[in-house]
Amino acid sequence: MNNKGFTLIELMIVVAIIGIIGAIAFTSYDRFMKKARRTDAMAALEIMASRQERMFVQNNGYTTLLGSVGGSGTEDNYYVLSIESADANGFVLTATAVPGEAQATDTNTDDGDCTVLKISSTGARTPPDCW
Repeated sequence: MNNKGFTLIELMIVVAIIGIIGAIAFTSYDRFMKKARRTDAMAALEIMASRQERMFVQNNGYTTLLGSVGGSGTEDNYYVLSIESADANGFVLTATAVPGEAQATDTNTDDGDCTVLKISSTGARTPPDCW
């Protein structure tokens, strides 16, 4: 008798292999997307810091008014931008991941917890592993 086709075991092995490859691919893609969104937040913070420095040159002080140095969110709205502190001596700008969005889970990466990014007038960037 000449039977052609696949056995159930062979099909189950193929489905299992496809599932494993899919899980690995999804995890890599998710990590890549989180890093890309994080880069968007870093760029927004850099622009805000540059505007704060311009504000200091023009007015001899930093501003606490968010509208004077940029918008309240990143381009794709995965992070909320804010001025944590600002006075005559310096400033701290913050990008916080929006709760419930994809970046809110940017805590289990190789870089650590990257849900809150900060930059200061001294150039300090925290957390350093996320930058």
